[in-house]
Amino acid sequence: MLMKNKKADLAATLLVLMAIVVAGAASIIFIISSGKIKANLVDSRFIDGVYLTKGKLDFYINEIMNKAVVKTRNSQDFKQDFIANFSEGLIEYKINNKFVTSELSQIEQQIDEEHIEYDTENNIVTAEFKITLNTRTDTFNAVYTYNEQFEKQI
Repeated sequence: MLMKNKKADLAATLLVLMAIVVAGAASIIFIISSGKIKANLVDSRFIDGVYLTKGKLDFYINEIMNKAVVKTRNSQDFKQDFIANFSEGLIEYKINNKFVTSELSQIEQQIDEEHIEYDTENNIVTAEFKITLNTRTDTFNAVYTYNEQFEKQI
């Protein structure tokens, strides 16, 4: 009987030791690779942030264009008056001389005849802007540049 107990004790001891080795190896692999996993999760959050900022900018620009079109609808010199009204509408989004989203300052620099087109036949005003969005941390830098064309029927 003593012989059977020693064999069972040896098998149980080996099983426990192997379980400890496997758990230790899994822990080491997890610790080593956790930095890579964390970096991938951070990347997707920043990209989502860039798209969220783009959506906000598009919303603000469309709102400003809607207001400018309404104010300029019966103007004799539509293009010049639209540019002036768009600039006024843009200023409404400044609080303490800072835009509600800093990227709107890029639009302010592009409000001119070169970026605004008026199609008299179809009564459509088009504004085209180049916008660059930056997101930075210590380990990550995302730069997203896009040209957006906004059209409004008059």
